Amino acid sequence: MHALFFGAFNKPFAPARTSFDWLSRDSAEVDKYIADPRCGFESAVQLYIDVLQALRETTKPSRQARIPKTLPIYIFNGSRDPVSDNIQQLLAAYRAAGLTQVVHKTYADGRHES
Repeated sequence: MHALFFGAFNKPFAPARTSFDWLSRDSAEVDKYIADPRCGFESAVQLYIDVLQALRETTKPSRQARIPKTLPIYIFNGSRDPVSDNIQQLLAAYRAAGLTQVVHKTYADGRHES
């Protein structure tokens, strides 16, 4: 499951120094992540099931309609973040839900943790 979810994220950074180069352009931050025992571990299959179910639930227009229209939301991503392919879909969904305080910024050459 880990390879299925995360396996392709490092491909744009080949040859990669580590399997987590997709996280940050700052190699010291990648090294801290790798050294942290709370990071990078193999998860139970149930976690992936829960994440997919949560994504399905939170992307429903009926759920997004419940967000207060003037709630400030700041969405940011790195231009080289392999996880942020759907940012434009999220922004469009928030606009369709009538949210008025959504700000988006893309950090040039940033990765997942910008």
